[in-house]
Amino acid sequence: MIKDKGTHIPGYHSVKELLKGQASRIYKEVNEEDKIVIVYKQNKPPTVVIPIMDI
Repeated sequence: MIKDKGTHIPGYHSVKELLKGQASRIYKEVNEEDKIVIVYKQNKPPTVVIPIMDI
């Protein structure tokens, strides 16, 4: 059974951050702090990075 941890407020990052070598910091933030991250590139639809939950 999956436990509900409440509502997650996503963090927003630009794709430029990923291209400038910040990807590992962002993925670490997602994994360790159980965050959801939305990555934007100009006016294109976003990419969402979510943590893998232990079941």
